[in-house]
Amino acid sequence: MPKPLCQTEWFNNDPVYRRVFEILNTGAALPDPCSITILPPTPPPQEAKPTTYGLCWVRERVIWFREQPPSYDDFAHELIHLVPGKDAAREEVYAYNLSQFVAELARRGIKPPVNPVKLLDIRDTGVILNAIREVYNYGFRDLADYFQFLGVIPVFLEPAAGAGGFRLVPRPGYSEDLIAVEVVSELAVGSLFDELQFRVLLRLLDSLTPVGSRN
Repeated sequence: MPKPLCQTEWFNNDPVYRRVFEILNTGAALPDPCSITILPPTPPPQEAKPTTYGLCWVRERVIWFREQPPSYDDFAHELIHLVPGKDAAREEVYAYNLSQFVAELARRGIKPPVNPVKLLDIRDTGVILNAIREVYNYGFRDLADYFQFLGVIPVFLEPAAGAGGFRLVPRPGYSEDLIAVEVVSELAVGSLFDELQFRVLLRLLDSLTPVGSRN
């Protein structure tokens, strides 16, 4: 039987779910949990594929999870869909690429000063590079230098051979806007395994905080 989120046992009994909600509600971005309906796992909606673990009907504020309680990642994923003001063309990018980072914040009990979905609104790669330099305390020349240090080749870079050996160079066709999205997405994945990448994202969130509201 459908239930309001505020009446589900797993939401009320596990503080991590409530922290996920609080993190994504930063800036009063989410509806009241009593106005969000959680459908029962069975029968699955017609739209659900065998590999679908969650669905969200934003206008109706209805969410379905194949498993209840859902994983923290799946819970964060579907709640991200309810956060307004996102770039509609990148709706799933927000949900897929930020859900695990949000879940990790909740596990650690960290509530950032601004909503994590704002990370994918960053359009200036210089801001990201500065955060990387500050956290690593190293003057990376550019993002290619940083990813070469990590041993990671994101989609906007490609390997090239030169007199100095292997290096990464920009791949044609990527705007600064798209590069910023890709870098944040790479950091979000890496933050699950690399504390410094996790701290870069925290530093970026801090940089997005309005000056007058900083401690």
